[in-house]
Amino acid sequence: MTTVLNIDSTINPNIQNNNNTIKQAFLELLNIDPSLIINPQTIDQLLRQGFHQCGIEVISSSFNQDDYKVICGTIRLHQSQIGIHLWPETQSASISILDTSNHLNFEALTAAISTQLGATNSYVYQIQANPLITETNTGVATPSPNVAGNLQMSCNLSKMKQFPKDNTLDWVYEYDEAGEQHQYKVKEILAIGETQYQQYAILDTYAFGALLFLDGYVQSAQKDEHIYHECLIQPAMLAHPAPKKALVIGAGEGATAREILYHPSIERVVLIDLDEELINLCDKYLTTFHRGAFHHPKVELAFQDGYSYLENTNERFDIIVIDVVDAIEEGPAQKLYTREFYHFLKTKCLTENGIVVVQSMEMNDVDLNDDWHVHREMSQSFNHVCSYATFVPSFWSKWRYTIASDAIDLNVVTQEQLDAAIQQRGIENKLNFFSGEVFPSLRGLSKQARLSLTQVLNNPDNLQQHEADISKHFIDWDLDAYLESTKQKDLD
Repeated sequence: MTTVLNIDSTINPNIQNNNNTIKQAFLELLNIDPSLIINPQTIDQLLRQGFHQCGIEVISSSFNQDDYKVICGTIRLHQSQIGIHLWPETQSASISILDTSNHLNFEALTAAISTQLGATNSYVYQIQANPLITETNTGVATPSPNVAGNLQMSCNLSKMKQFPKDNTLDWVYEYDEAGEQHQYKVKEILAIGETQYQQYAILDTYAFGALLFLDGYVQSAQKDEHIYHECLIQPAMLAHPAPKKALVIGAGEGATAREILYHPSIERVVLIDLDEELINLCDKYLTTFHRGAFHHPKVELAFQDGYSYLENTNERFDIIVIDVVDAIEEGPAQKLYTREFYHFLKTKCLTENGIVVVQSMEMNDVDLNDDWHVHREMSQSFNHVCSYATFVPSFWSKWRYTIASDAIDLNVVTQEQLDAAIQQRGIENKLNFFSGEVFPSLRGLSKQARLSLTQVLNNPDNLQQHEADISKHFIDWDLDAYLESTKQKDLD
């Protein structure tokens, strides 16, 4: 498996960096002397010899060769590290260099590597990265004309003066703070850059078709987005007897609106999103996702904060969908994951039979610390709360959804009821994943997950500990300010 440099996993937290910044460079080598890249030991010896000649001290190194003959390894220098990937078959290499000392001579280092490997062509991309942070950064996109590498999304893509004019690359990488890495072979870069709110990459890949990355994480994939979006939308829509008005906070690729518009009773769909630039890019490049939903006459787009929109409208909705970034991210989305916000939705924004559905992040049976936050918070305001999950291949994990309502209990809705609604509304040919038969399996929980949920909801001591565990992730909303602004004194 190819080894790719990960910023957080390679920086020693004990290293003192006075400037609190990092520098990163990428070296692409072509036409390497094939006689020099026979085995990992030879590469290790050659590079150590070259660094010694330049006066660069090597602290440690490790190389190996996989079943596909790809040689990969890491070299640790003083407050710096190098990740190396060599392809003997194509006589090419990609090298990632990370420096936390601000004293490494990039020119001498890259020249030594090129010389020792006998490359006739080389390309250097040097990046001044953002200030060093303690949380894991994620990576996406490689500015390489022929071979693979990695580019940290914490770097500002606009600073890459030498980004290939043909916008081609081979692989793109996604990192997880738990130490996982996923990689995707790329056909074409459709769009890559940064909006006012986030960094993005829209790539055409071999495995998943079009992929949307935001801040280094996969958000949606052409091959399986229907799984995510059908599970997000269809249970609530089918359980409601006749939904007419729907509101979506987080317009995304437009697929959420597409799923809502399948239902003939729908008269109005309001899509709320902060990032107009990203929506326009999705409209242009992800047409198979939204299928024209952004321009449907029943759809209204509003580019603003979701809570601000709701605070200033008197309209009530049958379905409200919260499909925004993970709750643990800092920013305006956090308030959308609080019990005060859910009470606000219930008292001001929902119709009598209204339903709220929230994307509730990854479901991880190994680490359940944060898994039941949304369920618990919604249970404080609604009579009925139902959690369910499905595996999304491009996410490499199960993804959870939470539905809440005072009038409709998704925990007891039957397969027959859902299938009857699908038939009655004539949408059976529009759904590729969801059905009445599927839903009971989505509601099923492992023994460990069910025990965790029961403890969180019923055990006061466990609940107190659980709240302490997540306090570092979730900000407290100013309930007093909310009470004052809405003049609702009976929240308790």
